[in-house]
Formats: sequence, C-alpha cells, structure tokens
Amino acid sequence: MSSENPLTEREMEVARLVQEGKATADIASILDIKPSTVTTHIQTIKHKLGVDSNVEVAFWYREAVAA
Repeated sequence: MSSENPLTEREMEVARLVQEGKATADIASILDIKPSTVTTHIQTIKHKLGVDSNVEVAFWYREAVAA
C-alpha cells in the first residue's frame, strides 16, 4: 500500500468491504457497528479521496492495495 494512504485502518476495512460489493447493513454486521456509522465512514472516505460514488471507492481501494 502507498505511504500516501489518507485512510485510517477502519476506513480501509470499510473501503475493502465496499470494494467487495457489501451493502451498508452487511458492513455494519461484519464490523459490529451501526449502519449509520458505516454511512459516516463511507462519506468520510469519499471526502478524503475526492470521489462521489462507492464504485470510485472500490476502484481506489483496488489500486491502493495493488500499489
């Protein structure tokens, strides 16, 4: 992973699950957090990455892991 990764460990976990196509409720269940917390994490991730969609988050995650 790049040393320029702007995401926290938890945000990376959420991004990975978004990349896997998991729904908000599924991510919440997997990470044992509230769906509203997942939504907040996703909004924060999008803001940090400067993207607008979960698809863009997924593409970013794939590239970040491959780097």
